[in-house]
Amino acid sequence: MEALNLSKRIESISSEIEIIKKLKAGPVSEIYLCTFRNIKAVLRVDYSWASFLPFDRNTEITILNKIEHLQLGPEILYHEASNGILIWRYIVGTQFNFISGSQTNLIKNLGVSLKSLHQSILPDRDIGAFKNCIATYEILLQEDSKETLINEGFKLYKDICEDGTDYVLSHNDLNKSNLLVDDRFYFLDWEYAGANHPYFDVATLCHSLSLSSEDTQLLWEAYSNDGSLIDIKKLDQWILFTQYLDLFWRKSIVKFSPMYKDEMDIASLERKLFLLN
Repeated sequence: MEALNLSKRIESISSEIEIIKKLKAGPVSEIYLCTFRNIKAVLRVDYSWASFLPFDRNTEITILNKIEHLQLGPEILYHEASNGILIWRYIVGTQFNFISGSQTNLIKNLGVSLKSLHQSILPDRDIGAFKNCIATYEILLQEDSKETLINEGFKLYKDICEDGTDYVLSHNDLNKSNLLVDDRFYFLDWEYAGANHPYFDVATLCHSLSLSSEDTQLLWEAYSNDGSLIDIKKLDQWILFTQYLDLFWRKSIVKFSPMYKDEMDIASLERKLFLLN
């Protein structure tokens, strides 16, 4: 894995930024707490090979700017997509650790927050973005295409993505590590955001938070606001697909950064998927 020369990467803004500490070093980027133009902020710097993964930093910036009025995502203070740099205003909040049966209002608020995102108008340039993401994974994993699980994952997506439902502006990565809560919900890490089936974000939340059937319906009632019942069969298919998508991501990461092979723990996810089939 490449060594990230931080001072070189932020050379153009060195007089405006002060690094406080590194918050995280992941397989795609490094995250730092900093001050930028005297504002408490967070700096994300990508490794060079991040450009080969199925997301577009320019699209991420476009979407965050478009939904700024919703106050769902971080406020961008500076971006330099060509250099893999994004700086956003620090958000006060804590990671949402859901406890079933004791956080009814929070689940309702989460459903309302998600609906406000899904009701936003899609940027024209972003139509079909999630389909493009899957197409990129198919290219990245073409050497693995003979593996049963990889094939099943792509087939499942093709079976469920077209059911006549209008696509919406989706976050596409609403795992619990990307949920902050204070007096409202904030969604982090928008690099995969784009047009997608509305059930995908719902399924990701249900799976990541391990929602019970009662909590799932509560989330859906707040989201739909029409007293309708969620289609459990359809939801279960999307929940299963989110786990295949996790497999696509882990395998892609290992291709570019083999040092993360043990951390990705692909074998355990494959065993789980085999048991689900």
